[in-house]
Amino acid sequence: MEKEIIRTKVDWVATLDQFSIGDLHQFTVGTKEIFNIRQVAYRLKKKSGKIFATTTLDNGIEVKREE
Repeated sequence: MEKEIIRTKVDWVATLDQFSIGDLHQFTVGTKEIFNIRQVAYRLKKKSGKIFATTTLDNGIEVKREE
């Protein structure tokens, strides 16, 4: 059974921190939130070494945990 990622609207750090290696999720968000998610992914990489790949979609963003 696949683990469900709980999106906490206020705290993207907590949301992305739940990802396991190989997890891929799409979020329907606006431009401002896409920027916030990318910033959080960068900060988590510096802080804990977790690497995320992000892809901008027409109506949101796709986030995948690489390492």
